[in-house]
Amino acid sequence: MSIANGSVQYGTMTSVQDDQINRALAAQVGLSVPEVEFLRNEFRKFGRNPLQASLEILAIENNFSEEKVKALFELHLTQLRRSDGLTSDRKSVYD
Repeated sequence: MSIANGSVQYGTMTSVQDDQINRALAAQVGLSVPEVEFLRNEFRKFGRNPLQASLEILAIENNFSEEKVKALFELHLTQLRRSDGLTSDRKSVYD
């Protein structure tokens, strides 16, 4: 985390597309854009199938609502699947 120009920056995502995604996810979940950016960077460390306990620990350690972190992870995973050309849910690609 770094502070530049009076604003807090949590991660390294800088592209316009990532910024748009972060803004959309923030609006859906009720978190700020920097919080969403921070959490999405943390999600990348967990992979696509983290233990639920990992998400709970992430929420507790960073003073976030567990429900919001879990909801954001599901939306993040949906966005990743779409960007990979897969269905947005966790069904098999053959279904």
